[in-house]
This record gives sequence, structure tokens and C-alpha cells, in this order.
Amino acid sequence: LESYSAAPMLCFVTLSRPFLWTFDIAMVSVLQEGVPRRWRGKAASAQSVACQLFESSISALAVALSGSGGFPALACISLAALVLAAL
Repeated sequence: LESYSAAPMLCFVTLSRPFLWTFDIAMVSVLQEGVPRRWRGKAASAQSVACQLFESSISALAVALSGSGGFPALACISLAALVLAAL
């Protein structure tokens, strides 16, 4: 087996955090400014449910495709999700 260092992954995850936080702040701003006051609770709830649903799906896929052989499939699924989100 080839050995890999976890350091690059940890660096990339650490570098991605500020961008994630920036996206979260922008999303909250859009929700507060673009959604009428009477719908904000419903919109925030729907967004929360969608996030939890997708996190559960990610966890289920990680369990189903555990092991080093499933990593390419997980990487492809992640890339496909990013491309779909960008559309």
C-alpha cells in the first residue's frame, strides 16, 4: 500500500473554512433582505431541512461506500453535486 499524508487534506479543509463562513453570512443576508418577514421562518426551516437531508445522504453514502475502493465514487458524487449546485 502506498502511504499518503493527511496534511494536504487538512490544509485544504482549513483554507476552505473562511469561504464557507462567507457563504453562510451571504446566505443569511439574502434570506433576511430578500424574503418577506412573514415567510422567513418557513424559508429558514425549509433550508434547514434540506441541509439535514443532504447531510444524512452524505453520511449514508460514506457508510455504503466505505473503504479505499469507494473513494473515487464518493469524489465523483461530490463533484457532481458541486456542478449541479453551481447551475
